[in-house]
Amino acid sequence: MDVKSIHNFIDIAKKDKKAELECSVLPGIIQTKDTADRILSAIKTVSLGPPTETSLLRITYPDNIRVEVETPQQIQRVCSTASFKGVPVLVQRKTYYQGEKNIDLPDIYSRVRLRLEETIRKDWEASPNDPRVSSIRLLNRRSFTSIDEFFRIDFSMVKSRKDKKHSLRDVLREQHIYELEIEFVDRTTSVKSEVVTQSLLKIINTILQSYQQSEFLLTPTDQERYIQEFRMSKLAFYNPVTLERRTLKKERPHNIWNDYTVTVKADGERFGLYVARDKKVLRINKQNKVVWTGLRTIDDSYIGDFVDGEYIPQKNLFCIFDIYRYKGRDIHSLPLMKGDDPTQSRLGCASLFAKDISTKFITESTTNPIRIETKLFLAGDGKVMEESIQQLLNTEFEYQTDGLVFTPRLSPVAPKNVLKGSTWTTVYKWKPPHQNSIDFLLKLSNDQTYDPVQDTQVRKGELYVSRSSFDSILYPCETLTGEYVPKQLPSDLQKLADTNTYIPSLFQPSNPRDPEAYRILVPVDDKGLAFDEEANRVDDNTIIECSYNLEEQRWKVMRTRYDKTYEYRILNKYQYGNDRAVADNIWSSIHIPVTEEMISNFASTPVDESQEDEVYYKEEMNRKARILQPSYEFHNKVKDGLYAAVVKDGSTLLEFGVGKAGDYPRWKRTRVGKVVGIDPATRGLKEACTRYLQDKEKNPSDYRPAVLFIQGSMTEPLYEQESQKYKILSGAEKATTKYLEQFEDIKKFDSSSSQFNIHYACESEEVFRAFVKNIDTHTKESFFGTCLDGQTVYSLLIGKQTHIFTNGKDVGGEFSKEYDDKQTWVEEFGMPIKVSLESFDKPTKEYLVPFGKVTEIMKEHGFDLKESDMFSELYTRQTKFTLTPEQQTYSFLNRTFVFVRGDKPKPLEPEPNDEAPAPVPEKKTRKLKKGGAETTGEKPVLFSQPGEDKGEFRTFSNQAEYPIQISDVRYPSVEHYFQAQKAKEFGDEETYKKMLDTPSGKAVKALGKKVTNFHKEVWDAKCLEIMTRGVKAKFVQHPELQKQLLETGDRQIGEADARSSFWGIGTSENTDKSADPTKWKGQNRLGKILMALRDEFKTY
Repeated sequence: MDVKSIHNFIDIAKKDKKAELECSVLPGIIQTKDTADRILSAIKTVSLGPPTETSLLRITYPDNIRVEVETPQQIQRVCSTASFKGVPVLVQRKTYYQGEKNIDLPDIYSRVRLRLEETIRKDWEASPNDPRVSSIRLLNRRSFTSIDEFFRIDFSMVKSRKDKKHSLRDVLREQHIYELEIEFVDRTTSVKSEVVTQSLLKIINTILQSYQQSEFLLTPTDQERYIQEFRMSKLAFYNPVTLERRTLKKERPHNIWNDYTVTVKADGERFGLYVARDKKVLRINKQNKVVWTGLRTIDDSYIGDFVDGEYIPQKNLFCIFDIYRYKGRDIHSLPLMKGDDPTQSRLGCASLFAKDISTKFITESTTNPIRIETKLFLAGDGKVMEESIQQLLNTEFEYQTDGLVFTPRLSPVAPKNVLKGSTWTTVYKWKPPHQNSIDFLLKLSNDQTYDPVQDTQVRKGELYVSRSSFDSILYPCETLTGEYVPKQLPSDLQKLADTNTYIPSLFQPSNPRDPEAYRILVPVDDKGLAFDEEANRVDDNTIIECSYNLEEQRWKVMRTRYDKTYEYRILNKYQYGNDRAVADNIWSSIHIPVTEEMISNFASTPVDESQEDEVYYKEEMNRKARILQPSYEFHNKVKDGLYAAVVKDGSTLLEFGVGKAGDYPRWKRTRVGKVVGIDPATRGLKEACTRYLQDKEKNPSDYRPAVLFIQGSMTEPLYEQESQKYKILSGAEKATTKYLEQFEDIKKFDSSSSQFNIHYACESEEVFRAFVKNIDTHTKESFFGTCLDGQTVYSLLIGKQTHIFTNGKDVGGEFSKEYDDKQTWVEEFGMPIKVSLESFDKPTKEYLVPFGKVTEIMKEHGFDLKESDMFSELYTRQTKFTLTPEQQTYSFLNRTFVFVRGDKPKPLEPEPNDEAPAPVPEKKTRKLKKGGAETTGEKPVLFSQPGEDKGEFRTFSNQAEYPIQISDVRYPSVEHYFQAQKAKEFGDEETYKKMLDTPSGKAVKALGKKVTNFHKEVWDAKCLEIMTRGVKAKFVQHPELQKQLLETGDRQIGEADARSSFWGIGTSENTDKSADPTKWKGQNRLGKILMALRDEFKTY
């Protein structure tokens, strides 16, 4: 460091009053408010009294002439008039002092200048917008006097002109940065220049400690050397994922029921500790911020060690939660927690490292040495894990906590099959729902308006997240149909999008879908300045952290992320807030939260995961690694032949259970004209749409059919379901886009198809007949597909509970029966099996397909079986595929089928609705309301089926799976209780037992129609009382449902069932009549039971 030259500068400044000595500290580096606040606090510790605040406008002209205007009023005058006329100014010329050069001090981020300052005049005639102007700077300055009074410390917020074309007014709209200058002002001091120099260096040292957030300073050269050394080590940080409800379910893979650990999430900063080659222990983070802790090892064996953890700055405490290298040994492959030998687990090694700090490391002299400790980890399976969670949540730590972290107990670090980029997908972080937040890039407009929800003036803004340029399809199905057109990015962000692979994207989440979620209204003060929840200023073009108020449906700005803003604005990194996938995940968690009660009782009280995800396919499964992959390839070849034989060029095709459109290549090859795909899983449909759009972009010249994917059930009347697209298909409504016009008024399709999914319709005969009714209604010529053959699967499982498909080492699948063996195969529905395959995310319940019975029912509807082949027969006819014996066992369970329409059958007699009592004539009285329904003017509460897509009140359905216990008998749902009482009433003991073993309410309702010795008049007299008893038990025994019922207030409640005029309102939920209780045609007996119960509960 050139200290002697500083002495010389000070000597000159003492002698010559025109000589100005200034030291710039951290030039161009102080860019964010959090750094500025720390430095400001440090300045206050080395200065006297309060600062002097000054506003300055400085404009530089040729010949080093600088015009300076003080006070906000005078600056405003210059800006508004673009003139200095009548404004007090100071005109100076600054030049280097007699050729003296600057003294650069890079090790302490400083530069010392000695300049000659000459005042020229007190007025100026040139325009502030003169094209000769070289710079325009607007400063808001705080000036402090050092304790020894040698120096004035000027800390300024500065706005500068960035483009010579910009005017003075343009400068006002620029983002500010910070400047720190220390000027020698006590020219008359007799103190030696050496002492003055030491005073300056002490001030700089204090400021740098606040900047680096450490007593132990590193030079820029050292920092860069350490960063390169860490990069060369190939060590990395791994991110967890947000915990979702599915991970609390025992049947899900990677659930926390087994082989997991749990620890608290400290409210600190993510850092690692790295032992460098020079033995210093460094604190380093993902953004390559490097800090020396003051520790160094005295044992070379620790060089290269790396522990991961959380740093709590208020306590100078580092909490270790993992370790990847210990004593020169790579321990990524060790389990996290196992056995008593600490060297054979990562947590054991972490404890040894923390223990070694006191004996194998030394610390620099300090009054506040860093503390290093391992976090408290607990482990256990099932109920023990639940108790561990409760223990941690009820424990007070010396630091703030903001959640929990779950890590696999026996897994190595981030195995490849569960690693996506830098995200370890089987490590889960959980936060209390109110603490869930998302980081966004904020583009804030100057437009102000009044927000009645927040009851304040606000500025409108837009929120952006980060995404890959390859991940460009936001709402794939709406994009495909032309219903969604992406919003144009602002010009500055569009430039980034055009030139980078990681780009900003409006936040428009998909689960739940909300294309307007990117809009934000930020409260402003009297000056029109936006502020966050802590009353700190919020600026345009910054990264902010937001929470979401579900009740108000408003974003709340928690704080500005200055670290990320610095990366984005200064380092020009591709940093626009959270990645889109992460932000979507958090958005889902906000709307479908894992509450503290859920996570504390996950083993005792099952969690409803239905809202999260209805898809059961594994996403990370490598196709080539699948044991049954050759079988799947053979199955695809079978389907190739099936489509080629049935589907005609230019025809229309209805696909039941279309999933992710795995048969899309076959649609292209057969040149089908139009395809409508139906599936209950929206996520699968999104992937189907994405598949189509990506193929269209990649292969624009290929032939492809027009496709339309719609969410729906194949076992419910198709065109009566909720999606508006069914109304377009039926011709009831006009298409809203050019693309959808292709699908107007298509009531019947040339062919319909069901590939490996009709087993879902075999839950009961009633359910299957409903499916066949859809085939009959919407198919002109043929119905074809593939399926598991029920009799063959029955034979496989006879005499055993489970069959496992394995290659001797790994398991490819598992079939488990949930029915009792009979003496021989019987063609009947309702025989469940649980199927687990390597490509499934979770086991799924299927039903054996009684193909003989299927053929009979198809025949009743006029469809003759044209051909059907077992896969075993097809295998013997080909030579391309060679399957192992176990692969053959799996494949040969399947068959193909082709049904063609024959003679039109006689119309089937409609089944009587034996559940509804015969209508009792009512005495004619004066009508108060049409239909007898009173209305409060509020939107009625409507419910129908218990499916996840049936809205928030699906829980009111009798078929919703809320068990009740009456007279010591447990019934899976109210529907089970109601139908079982019918069987019991008429002495049908066999059907009664079947009902108790039948899993779904829909199937048990079908059994109710088969009760023997049924007498309608007897049942009519008792059914209302039985229904009321069952419904009341449900809402009494499930307090959360009672609470939901009470929260409906005085709104009308109705079962929106078009096929029930007794229990329901006589119309479906998507009709105009359903919104007006006065137009309900049904008696709505079930709704009236619920409203009566609501009134009763209010009195409790």
